[in-house]
Amino acid sequence: MIKKLITFPTNSRKLLRGSFQLREREYRWAWEFLSDCTRILDVGCGTGTFLKKAPERIVGIDLNPENVAYCQAAKLDARPGSALKIPFPDNTFEGLLCSHVMQVFHPDQAICFLREASRVVKPGGVVVLSNLTDSARFFQHPEVVKPYPPDALWSLCNQIRIGATSPMYAAPPPLVQEAIRLRYAPLLDIQSRTDPVLEGRCQSLRLLQLRFWIVNPFSYDAYTVKLRNQKAADAPPAQSAAAYSG
Repeated sequence: MIKKLITFPTNSRKLLRGSFQLREREYRWAWEFLSDCTRILDVGCGTGTFLKKAPERIVGIDLNPENVAYCQAAKLDARPGSALKIPFPDNTFEGLLCSHVMQVFHPDQAICFLREASRVVKPGGVVVLSNLTDSARFFQHPEVVKPYPPDALWSLCNQIRIGATSPMYAAPPPLVQEAIRLRYAPLLDIQSRTDPVLEGRCQSLRLLQLRFWIVNPFSYDAYTVKLRNQKAADAPPAQSAAAYSG
């Protein structure tokens, strides 16, 4: 019965375009947060969508050599590199973006990445993260490990653990939230985990609602956050990332 009622197109290219539009919205938010930075690092740059916003100011790193080669072929500054051991000296950048990468990390790796982000960004610089939250659709992405909703991020950055008697991690990254944008969920969010054809139609319905801003104001499935790097200007050289990675 549901299949007959939901007849939106399931063409994969149309779905990809819809998903791309969602990511473009996040990139606009990221650029709003980073536009005053003169040198920016995109961690996990993929095929260079964000790099294209200001190629003269943004450099990207990615673990996938095919992504790096694709960007380089497009005359974009992309280099091989890991988020857990960023291949740049301390205080190289005024800003940093990491879009939809943290959710593939275990907690030890996540804290390692945040320390690395703070290390390569200058004091007073900006770190922008786009992450999925713990929505019902989170584990539809086979590569993910765990969600990092905003309150989990605060905890990793020691913002709500002042006075904690048994903190899990030493030397929390001094990153403080300044602004956040939420990617709201559609008003009617249905899914099928057993029928791929039906799930394609559910996805089409979902993207159609998001396109016309038919959303649930009390539910969001992703967010983009602006963090200020509050490390001291005279801080000693950062500890090697290898020491944090376990």
